[in-house]
Amino acid sequence: MGRVLQPDEVEHAHLIDLIHSSTIAQQRRTRTAAPQLRRSVGQVLDAMTGAAAFVRNARLDVLGANHLGRALYRPLYDNADLAANLARFVFLDPEAATFYRN
Repeated sequence: MGRVLQPDEVEHAHLIDLIHSSTIAQQRRTRTAAPQLRRSVGQVLDAMTGAAAFVRNARLDVLGANHLGRALYRPLYDNADLAANLARFVFLDPEAATFYRN
């Protein structure tokens, strides 16, 4: 592929670097374990009985919720085959239009 583009030495080296960093990033993604909630954080969530609460990560995976949080966000948990994810729910679940009316 690099020869089709006819890159000079610097461009060829840059292309090789891009391929290398893409491979490393892919390896890191495949080795990443499923996100988990620390036990102590789960205990704090469970102790919160007066308000709905949940913890999410940067990818919008819901890592844990207290009893009221699970009740309030029940539609997130309807599909037992998929982990609760706010982005997937909002954009792909037809129930989201009813849940988030505005």
